Amino acid sequence: MVTKIRKIQILLIVLLMSTGNVASQALTFFSTAFETGVRNALNLNENDVITAEITDTVMVLDLSGSGLSDIRDIIYFPNISVLNLSGNVIQNISPLVNLTLLSDLDISNNILENIDILIFTLSQKMTVNASLNYIEDFSLIRSDYHCEFTLIGEGFQRISNELQLVVGAFYTDIGKNGKHFLIYSAQAKEDAPVQLNYLGKTASAVADNYLHKYSFANNFSNSEQIRLLLGSKGDTTYIVPAKTQKIPAGAHASFSVDLPSDYRIRVYQCKNDNAVQVNETTISYTAPLDFVSDTLYFEFRKDNILKGYSILYLQEGANEIGNNAIQNLQLYINPATDNITIILPDNEPQALFTLYDMQGKVLIRREVNNQENISVSKFASGIYIYNVRTEKESCQGKIVKQ
Repeated sequence: MVTKIRKIQILLIVLLMSTGNVASQALTFFSTAFETGVRNALNLNENDVITAEITDTVMVLDLSGSGLSDIRDIIYFPNISVLNLSGNVIQNISPLVNLTLLSDLDISNNILENIDILIFTLSQKMTVNASLNYIEDFSLIRSDYHCEFTLIGEGFQRISNELQLVVGAFYTDIGKNGKHFLIYSAQAKEDAPVQLNYLGKTASAVADNYLHKYSFANNFSNSEQIRLLLGSKGDTTYIVPAKTQKIPAGAHASFSVDLPSDYRIRVYQCKNDNAVQVNETTISYTAPLDFVSDTLYFEFRKDNILKGYSILYLQEGANEIGNNAIQNLQLYINPATDNITIILPDNEPQALFTLYDMQGKVLIRREVNNQENISVSKFASGIYIYNVRTEKESCQGKIVKQ
């Protein structure tokens, strides 16, 4: 009897040891698209392990435009209260009924024909945006069940027999080999040819509700528009090629990304987080005094829908004249008179001139006109960093004062 008790105790200990670290174990996802969407929403890299310790704390999750058709993995997020699933290709929302805290649900712009399953939700009160689907009957969801529903979009539904292309994921990325590729998913309500259009070329696309990868053979030097079309209707994104720019240590520079004004950028990974600021489609960077290099990985979105990824490589050095520098800018320093002469392009009558020492201290900051002389006679011989900014562009470099 004592032996049996000991065996039971040992078995219990083994069971406790084997289950004690479940919360810290990596989760296995049913859907690759769902996992990718979660990583984007939580700012996790592809090598970061997603565990229940992480997902159990998530209360707000934005998976819009992630190319989702299978949402079974929502079981890993039991404490979700706000969930955005808009802009996907979802047909079945039954996995949502077990979310007891779900109070705000956006399932707009999917391919749902029925949401009656929500009457079985364990939630007590829920706002549901169901616009731009194919739902014809909302009567059951309007019935007096235990959950109090507030419906949005009841009168804004698609016509089921209308020629439609519903685009889920549609974004560009850059592979380790430097080549660009497109990730997309789409669903066509009618059997019709769906096409990719770029650089005047046309390629066949697949609209079967699954994620697809299309690799581009071209090498891109400038941003290019990519369109996914059924007839004249569809979606648009852009390829944004990786760029390499130089910036002196201690200097400040701004780099404009060639995207439409309604796009927005977010830098999600770099070495020096505090050095980066983003305003719409412009990335500003203040290089540390010991700056050598940095790699800025960024995403771009339109209406909060992911449209693509790109990279900005920064290296220490004088800024080269290019897309992000001021064309035809000239600076001269006269050692005899200790003056800097600034010659601006013809279309830039004024600019903001800033001069820094090698410790990053601002020595001069003032508005300058074309061919204006700036005295630096009071400064010691040595190396200084300048920045010239116009209304649209900026550039920077080093000046050697003898």
